[in-house]
Amino acid sequence: MDLLVEKVFEVLGRKQRLTGVCEMYHHLTFRLFRYTESGEVQDVMLEVSDAGPDPKHAQYRYRLAATADNGRRVVGSRCPSIDICVAVFRWHALDFPPENFPPPPKPARRNGRKGKT
Repeated sequence: MDLLVEKVFEVLGRKQRLTGVCEMYHHLTFRLFRYTESGEVQDVMLEVSDAGPDPKHAQYRYRLAATADNGRRVVGSRCPSIDICVAVFRWHALDFPPENFPPPPKPARRNGRKGKT
């Protein structure tokens, strides 16, 4: 993070009462090309959000969000480092068209049913 961005976080953090800012992020955008599981090249806009250097945000400082050329958007989990964000991001989810995105898995059923012996 460059000095200007750090200074903005610092000043706005100190001036919360004046500005009303309760949360802020620095965004970087990258355009990348990746291979889908079927071998096609996919154009992706990747947004990296940084919550700043404040230690109280350390465990969830970074977050990735990607939008593929097929319209599919995936938002990742908040992580303490970019390395972890990239490792746990669901890259394969960008391969599905938005209307064909698989539904989330159903919760596992408990062993035994009520009323059964």
